[in-house]
Amino acid sequence: MDPGRLRGAELEVKWGSPEEKGIQRGRSLLKGRSRLAVVLIVVFTAFILLTVAQPANADPVNLFDLQGVLRGTLTHFVHRIIPPGGTGTFCGGTPGWPRNCPASMDFFMNSALDIELSLFDIGTFAGTVTGSFTVGRGLGSDQFRIETEIVSLNLMGTIPGVGMITVVAGAPISPPLQPSIGAIQGAEGSLTALSDFFVFFDIRPTPFGPLRNVDPAIVEAIIREVPPRIGTEYKQRVPEPSAAILLGTGLVGLFLRRRIILRKAELRM
Repeated sequence: MDPGRLRGAELEVKWGSPEEKGIQRGRSLLKGRSRLAVVLIVVFTAFILLTVAQPANADPVNLFDLQGVLRGTLTHFVHRIIPPGGTGTFCGGTPGWPRNCPASMDFFMNSALDIELSLFDIGTFAGTVTGSFTVGRGLGSDQFRIETEIVSLNLMGTIPGVGMITVVAGAPISPPLQPSIGAIQGAEGSLTALSDFFVFFDIRPTPFGPLRNVDPAIVEAIIREVPPRIGTEYKQRVPEPSAAILLGTGLVGLFLRRRIILRKAELRM
């Protein structure tokens, strides 16, 4: 036998054929990438868990005096319907009910607003004010939607550290407030609907005089009927997940998918 061929055969036996060497290199590369993928998955998963674990809070609403000077923020705003409840033309109880609702004026003799104010250079104050409010609603539409508006809201109560205050929305006041409009959005076959309002209010008196919001306080509740039943709570809307969380979630999903592909490739070798 040719000595050169014999030497080549010996090397193949010792070190493997060129194809086997390529497979070994491929396996090493896949394993390295798999380790990197696992590390990145752990990092992004920890980031997401730490972020999501934080309590979801609504953004504070800025409060301005009548001269347009920022004086503080509204950090908590929950409006509750309490006994005796509301009066108006009832609608609800059937799938997709907002579609067929008649127009109505819904009057609520009593409601409670839990409120927390953070006033600059003074402090943070919390309490509850109570009173009546009236909501006007239009006809239901084929899109399972009802347009609504807070026609009048007039609440009063004592806030420790501030004193007796009134919170007004919708009602005639000088200077006029922007309308507090909203909507009820249902869906075909659903017994529930999302009710929301974009509320502009006036709070007075405060150490800075009357305070108002320029951007609306957005509140929402899941309801099954109108007028909404006793115990319904309209809470400030919590922002959607940040872009960072969505990016992290997407990357984790991408690397998990990549890990599965790499593992399948290893098993085929």
